[in-house]
Amino acid sequence: MRRAPEQPVPASAPVQATAAAQPLGGEAASIVVPDASLFVTADPTQITQVLINLVVNARDAVSERGRILIEVDRVDLDEAYASKHFDVVPGHYALVSVSDDGSGMSADVLAQAFEPFFTTKSPGEGTGLGLSVCYGIVRQAGGHILLYSEPGQGTAD
Repeated sequence: MRRAPEQPVPASAPVQATAAAQPLGGEAASIVVPDASLFVTADPTQITQVLINLVVNARDAVSERGRILIEVDRVDLDEAYASKHFDVVPGHYALVSVSDDGSGMSADVLAQAFEPFFTTKSPGEGTGLGLSVCYGIVRQAGGHILLYSEPGQGTAD
């Protein structure tokens, strides 16, 4: 039986980011949180799932000495920004960024990254659902998710 989705509640963005870093174990990850009082209104379990998916993808993209950075901050999106990004409403948002210094993605891969079942991983290593699930959860919570990447330069979500 499918459980009903949780009701959105105030969730501590810094706490969710810290929880998402746990799959890295002792690996190189830095968390930057200038404002520990930042909350988002969403299902905390789903927000943690989004961050874990992003962190695991970053971990898989970096070499043994690679770096992963998780940043949480406030951002104000204005009319100019909203006019350049589909379905963005100007306002105050929590910015959660997961970036890495891994191999990066080509424009072709980047264009398909949120598609269900799209993966660049070898058979048996990934389902291709991670980023599409992230997209759905973030949009359902009234947020936006963007990817930036260049081959050889790493990726930022």
